[in-house]
Amino acid sequence: MLRADGNDGDAIEFMLGLRNQPGLFNLPQILITPTLADDTLGNLYGSGVTDILVGSIDRIGLLSHLRSVIRLQHMRAELCQACRETPDVLVTDHQTGAFSHGFGMAYLDDLLLDGRKRKWPVSGALFRIADIAQINAQYGYAVGDYLLRHMVELLCRFKRSEDVVARIDGATVLTVFPDTDPTARAPQSRG
Repeated sequence: MLRADGNDGDAIEFMLGLRNQPGLFNLPQILITPTLADDTLGNLYGSGVTDILVGSIDRIGLLSHLRSVIRLQHMRAELCQACRETPDVLVTDHQTGAFSHGFGMAYLDDLLLDGRKRKWPVSGALFRIADIAQINAQYGYAVGDYLLRHMVELLCRFKRSEDVVARIDGATVLTVFPDTDPTARAPQSRG
């Protein structure tokens, strides 16, 4: 928290200095200033100020504002912790154990870009359980889910360590084969 005497230039310089300290980078920066020129608002936020309180503020108002900032920091910390604890939720399809649609497509995009740059071949294959809706209707969803999980298990069992299996949607699974010429892989995938 910084209380400025109206000299916004010094406040900007000080706040930039704080933001350049790795240990203080995520620290909320609150500027209390008696007045504020309209043209300095963007510069202040650009320097890393998270909140600006203009005018005179009493002790109760300041404490109320600080409680709000602290509550937001706690919520942010909890969200960061939840993301660290459950990275699999972001990249794994919960039903099959394959990579998720989002991860699979992002991986394929990155791999295709790298492949073009380095002139490496990239291959892929789509596998789909035909008439999954009819199977689900006739035998129940448990059977359809079992078939999908079994298909993913087979693909994972016979893939190389660098190959990626991702569920794209419903009963469609994408397998990506990095550094593999499509014509070289075709006979193996048919057999």
